[in-house]
Amino acid sequence: MSDWAAIWSAIAATFSAFAAVLLWRLEKLSFHRNARPEIVLTGWSRESSEEIDKVSFCTVDNVGPGSALYVLINSSSHEIDGRLTSVMSTIQESLIAPGGRINVKGEILIWWENAEGSEGDKSVPVKIEVVCWDTTGIRYLTQYTFTVFEASTRIHGNNIVAPGVVMGLRSVESKAVWMLKLKVTLSKLPLIGCVFNETSDRGGK
Repeated sequence: MSDWAAIWSAIAATFSAFAAVLLWRLEKLSFHRNARPEIVLTGWSRESSEEIDKVSFCTVDNVGPGSALYVLINSSSHEIDGRLTSVMSTIQESLIAPGGRINVKGEILIWWENAEGSEGDKSVPVKIEVVCWDTTGIRYLTQYTFTVFEASTRIHGNNIVAPGVVMGLRSVESKAVWMLKLKVTLSKLPLIGCVFNETSDRGGK
């Protein structure tokens, strides 16, 4: 009887420890979820001219439950054979409160003469990256992909944010600061460092 009692006592202790870990994990997830910011670019418009189009957004909303710290909005320049087809100025903001909105001057310039394709059928891909941190030390990378079409009046659909500007995928990636620092440290090691450099290039900017 004493052996069975010891076994059942060990099983009960194991389940108790498992339940405690599970509860801690759920509380941690809930804590991070309540601190999570969610950045949305709004107020889109487009101005067209013969050579250069300007696609703009004028407001940035934080629709998440947490504050967004050190917000950085940028888009890599797009080139074809060394000719610039699109460029965007960088936007920086120290804080966007939960439910908050800020006014910005986000402008993407499009050079159609440098884009590929026949006249009137050209298109230029645009990717915008939004980086911010929450109050718990988690970094969020939100990526927007767009396609800007030269013939704006021909484009119809549900994902159009401005005339001829079609929104594609929107993805969000989150990483803890300690994980980012560990990647940087490992990337400096011989032999294995190149592996972590590749993963950092894909999603650890």
